[in-house]
Amino acid sequence: MFLRLSLSLSLLPALVACQHPASTPADIQGIEQTVRKSLQDSVAAWNQGNLDAFMKPYAADARFVTSKGITRGSANILARYRKKYSNPELMGHLSIDVQTLTFNPGAAPTSATVIARWQIKRASGEVLEGETLIVYHKRDAGWLIVEDHSS
Repeated sequence: MFLRLSLSLSLLPALVACQHPASTPADIQGIEQTVRKSLQDSVAAWNQGNLDAFMKPYAADARFVTSKGITRGSANILARYRKKYSNPELMGHLSIDVQTLTFNPGAAPTSATVIARWQIKRASGEVLEGETLIVYHKRDAGWLIVEDHSS
């Protein structure tokens, strides 16, 4: 009995590996390109004044965390942005400088974490800036933002 159990447990890692093939460097590179493109597309949409397109990579159940509190749901996050950035002058020009992009450990990444600096330059000369931590999860609809903590 003990021998059978021991043998069964020793085969467990091999069985798990068969179910979840290891990601190759090319897989990781592809995921990184997808996440970076998502960020670039959002920044471009912001700079065109298109908040709907800016919010495209946010999951419906995303959470946005700031010093003012937590906003839950992409619809509520969008409403928050529309209130705070109600016109192109307030939106200004957004830039994001990615500091790190990491993936969850394991054979097949299902989440990616971005740490970046953001900056908004307004035509008035005012500059807003801070840090952001964004978490993407792989979902049926693709890689979507589920957490955004900006300060």
